[in-house]
Amino acid sequence: MDKLLIWREVNQLVLGFCKSVMINAIILFGFMGVGKSAIARALARYLHWEVRDMDEIIVHKEQCSISDIFKNKGEAYFRNLEKQLILSFQGIKRVVISTGGGVVLDSQNIITLRNIGLCVCLNASLEEMIRRVKGRSHRPLIDSEQPEESMR
Repeated sequence: MDKLLIWREVNQLVLGFCKSVMINAIILFGFMGVGKSAIARALARYLHWEVRDMDEIIVHKEQCSISDIFKNKGEAYFRNLEKQLILSFQGIKRVVISTGGGVVLDSQNIITLRNIGLCVCLNASLEEMIRRVKGRSHRPLIDSEQPEESMR
């Protein structure tokens, strides 16, 4: 089936759903490389909402890459940044949020996000996710040259 046709159908369903049930925010989560950031931007454009990409916000706030945060301050520090950012989203309206791939590792994050808006888990085939992340060095939890081993 044509990907564009599927996307149009999904767009119509999401727009109708958001209007009918008064959704304040849509939160996208899923494994790295699934397309959260790209879909968040497209969905926000379609709905005429703002988009908030958690990874981009953290990089801007910390003034360094996520890989550098992991390397210099550790994963626990990064996960705490994610948790604080999620808490700051409470009360927002008309926003599509792209979460980091590991945000679901903390069950409290999921509880908070569910209270903020509609949570949508995106999925893609392992092969497609590997294709998207291969050779990209900004993914701290995978080997960018051989992501297959890290992602299995």
